[in-house]
Amino acid sequence: MLSVFRTPLSKKRCRGLASGGRTNGRGNNGQNARSGGHLPHGFEGGQTPFHLTVPKRGHHNPYQQHPTLVNLERVQHLIDTGRLDAEKPITMFHLRKAGIDIKDGVKILGRVLQTDYIDCREQRIFRVK
Repeated sequence: MLSVFRTPLSKKRCRGLASGGRTNGRGNNGQNARSGGHLPHGFEGGQTPFHLTVPKRGHHNPYQQHPTLVNLERVQHLIDTGRLDAEKPITMFHLRKAGIDIKDGVKILGRVLQTDYIDCREQRIFRVK
Protein backbone atom coordinates (compact mmCIF):
# COMPACT_ATOMS: atom_id res chain seq x y z
CA MET A 1 0.00 0.00 0.00
CA LEU A 2 2.87 2.39 0.70
CA SER A 3 4.18 1.90 -2.82
CA VAL A 4 1.19 3.93 -4.06
CA PHE A 5 2.48 7.06 -2.29
CA ARG A 6 6.17 6.58 -3.11
CA THR A 7 7.56 8.58 -6.03
CA PRO A 8 9.03 6.37 -8.76
CA LEU A 9 12.82 6.13 -8.75
CA SER A 10 14.70 6.99 -11.91
CA LYS A 11 16.20 4.13 -13.90
CA LYS A 12 19.81 3.26 -13.18
CA ARG A 13 21.67 3.56 -16.44
CA CYS A 14 24.43 1.32 -17.78
CA ARG A 15 22.91 -1.80 -16.22
CA GLY A 16 21.99 -3.77 -19.33
CA LEU A 17 19.40 -3.52 -22.07
CA ALA A 18 16.41 -3.28 -19.74
CA SER A 19 17.59 -0.03 -18.15
CA GLY A 20 17.86 2.07 -21.30
CA GLY A 21 20.06 -0.20 -23.31
CA ARG A 22 22.99 0.49 -25.57
CA THR A 23 22.82 4.31 -25.66
CA ASN A 24 21.21 4.84 -22.23
CA GLY A 25 18.57 7.23 -23.55
CA ARG A 26 21.06 9.70 -25.05
CA GLY A 27 20.46 8.98 -28.72
CA ASN A 28 22.95 7.51 -31.16
CA ASN A 29 25.77 10.03 -31.64
CA GLY A 30 26.54 13.71 -31.36
CA GLN A 31 27.69 16.20 -28.78
CA ASN A 32 24.93 15.49 -26.26
CA ALA A 33 25.66 11.77 -26.37
CA ARG A 34 29.17 12.35 -25.00
CA SER A 35 29.98 12.82 -21.35
CA GLY A 36 30.01 16.51 -20.44
CA GLY A 37 28.61 17.36 -23.86
CA HIS A 38 25.78 19.65 -22.75
CA LEU A 39 26.16 23.36 -23.42
CA PRO A 40 25.40 26.09 -20.91
CA HIS A 41 21.93 27.62 -20.84
CA GLY A 42 21.63 30.53 -23.26
CA PHE A 43 24.53 29.44 -25.49
CA GLU A 44 23.77 30.28 -29.13
CA GLY A 45 26.54 28.51 -31.03
CA GLY A 46 29.14 31.26 -30.85
CA GLN A 47 26.74 34.07 -31.68
CA THR A 48 26.50 36.77 -29.02
CA PRO A 49 23.81 35.63 -26.57
CA PHE A 50 20.59 37.62 -26.47
CA HIS A 51 20.99 38.74 -22.87
CA LEU A 52 24.29 40.42 -23.80
CA THR A 53 22.83 42.26 -26.82
CA VAL A 54 20.12 44.02 -24.78
CA PRO A 55 21.36 47.25 -23.16
CA LYS A 56 21.35 47.65 -19.41
CA ARG A 57 18.59 49.94 -18.18
CA GLY A 58 17.92 51.86 -15.01
CA HIS A 59 19.50 51.76 -11.61
CA HIS A 60 19.24 49.12 -8.89
CA ASN A 61 19.52 50.43 -5.34
CA PRO A 62 20.67 47.57 -3.10
CA TYR A 63 19.78 49.58 0.03
CA GLN A 64 16.19 50.34 -0.95
CA GLN A 65 13.63 49.55 1.72
CA HIS A 66 10.03 48.53 1.14
CA PRO A 67 7.92 49.61 4.10
CA THR A 68 4.76 47.75 5.09
CA LEU A 69 1.65 49.71 4.07
CA VAL A 70 -0.91 49.97 6.87
CA ASN A 71 -4.20 51.81 6.40
CA LEU A 72 -5.80 53.77 9.22
CA GLU A 73 -8.92 51.62 8.79
CA ARG A 74 -6.86 48.57 9.74
CA VAL A 75 -5.39 50.36 12.77
CA GLN A 76 -8.90 51.34 13.84
CA HIS A 77 -10.04 47.72 13.39
CA LEU A 78 -7.17 46.51 15.59
CA ILE A 79 -8.19 49.05 18.23
CA ASP A 80 -11.85 47.99 18.03
CA THR A 81 -10.97 44.31 18.40
CA GLY A 82 -8.76 45.04 21.41
CA ARG A 83 -5.41 44.09 19.87
CA LEU A 84 -4.14 47.68 20.12
CA ASP A 85 -4.52 50.13 22.98
CA ALA A 86 -5.63 53.56 21.77
CA GLU A 87 -4.57 55.22 25.03
CA LYS A 88 -0.85 54.57 24.36
CA PRO A 89 1.18 55.76 21.38
CA ILE A 90 1.18 53.15 18.59
CA THR A 91 4.66 52.12 17.49
CA MET A 92 6.10 49.44 15.21
CA PHE A 93 6.52 47.20 18.24
CA HIS A 94 2.80 47.38 19.03
CA LEU A 95 1.79 46.81 15.40
CA ARG A 96 4.07 43.77 15.16
CA LYS A 97 2.62 42.43 18.41
CA ALA A 98 -0.90 42.93 16.98
CA GLY A 99 -0.07 40.62 14.06
CA ILE A 100 1.11 42.90 11.25
CA ASP A 101 4.17 41.55 9.42
CA ILE A 102 6.78 44.34 9.40
CA LYS A 103 10.13 44.07 7.61
CA ASP A 104 11.44 47.51 6.57
CA GLY A 105 9.42 49.95 8.62
CA VAL A 106 5.81 51.10 8.36
CA LYS A 107 4.04 53.58 6.11
CA ILE A 108 0.67 54.56 7.56
CA LEU A 109 -1.92 55.64 5.01
CA GLY A 110 -5.03 57.62 5.90
CA ARG A 111 -7.98 57.62 3.53
CA VAL A 112 -10.99 58.31 5.77
CA LEU A 113 -11.60 60.93 8.42
CA GLN A 114 -11.05 59.33 11.80
CA THR A 115 -13.47 60.12 14.60
CA ASP A 116 -10.98 59.06 17.28
CA TYR A 117 -7.54 60.49 17.88
CA ILE A 118 -4.79 57.92 17.18
CA ASP A 119 -1.25 58.69 18.33
CA CYS A 120 1.00 56.95 15.78
CA ARG A 121 4.74 57.32 16.16
CA GLU A 122 6.07 55.78 12.99
CA GLN A 123 8.55 56.56 10.24
CA ARG A 124 6.16 57.71 7.49
CA ILE A 125 2.57 58.89 7.72
CA PHE A 126 0.72 59.87 4.52
CA ARG A 127 -2.74 61.21 3.87
CA VAL A 128 -4.25 59.70 0.74
CA LYS A 129 -6.82 61.82 -1.09
